[in-house]
Amino acid sequence: MAYDSLVIGGLPSSEAPSAFFMPDIPLKSLTIDFESLQESYYTSYHFYLATLNPTTIEEMEKPDFELFPNPVEDAFVVHSLLFMDEGGTIEICDLKGQKLTQKQIKAGTKSTTIDVSKLVNGVYFCTIHSKGKLLTKKFIIQK
Repeated sequence: MAYDSLVIGGLPSSEAPSAFFMPDIPLKSLTIDFESLQESYYTSYHFYLATLNPTTIEEMEKPDFELFPNPVEDAFVVHSLLFMDEGGTIEICDLKGQKLTQKQIKAGTKSTTIDVSKLVNGVYFCTIHSKGKLLTKKFIIQK
């Protein structure tokens, strides 16, 4: 669910903050008084909080691709429906962005195994290219 909240600050109490909202939305207010002893002035700051009811109920989208297990020992599986219509590529890069390996994926493939047994322990990135998308996930090799 998505909720909306809005804070409006610095309005004089004479201004009607409800003018910014639908009249049936209740507002909560907070007033902070500030008095400067050195400069002999007094100021009030008014903050108004409008909390709205749920605006939407969004369905959880399935991720564009999954990588498991993570952390990895010798190999991991990449699962994505992006490869179903057209193929793509999977690249493995280190933290410096250096491409260490690349694998071509044929159209119609849902899952593929990536062998990383020759790589040392550390943090790496798996990037898939398909359907004009470029998606990256971080994974850890821990042997």
